[in-house]
Amino acid sequence: MIYKKISSICFALAFLCAVPVFTNYFSDYISPITAKYGILIFGGIAFLANILAFQSEGKNANYNLIFWIGSIIVFAGLIFRIMHWPYGYILIILGGLVLGVSFFYNPFANREEDDKNDLLDN
Repeated sequence: MIYKKISSICFALAFLCAVPVFTNYFSDYISPITAKYGILIFGGIAFLANILAFQSEGKNANYNLIFWIGSIIVFAGLIFRIMHWPYGYILIILGGLVLGVSFFYNPFANREEDDKNDLLDN
């Protein structure tokens, strides 16, 4: 449970650091270089804490795989975008689509089969 809280706080901080980098708002308060490092540091911490949270919950392995592939693609797209390399937006959109697919994949699909085995015969 602590990993989820750490992950949520770090993701929020990473997104707050992304605002001055991508929009030039609040650039009076934080320099773009500091914000870029904030995105990388807070995003990396959040990513690792989220992996640990999913492993401790014991969810479906296929759901975890799809979710993390999408997260890695989005994070790589953000790094491409920060470094001004080509195809950054494409990676962000592609990763968002993979994340969207992961939410439509039912992580609790195997629970019905387990519940059927737990019923007593009358």
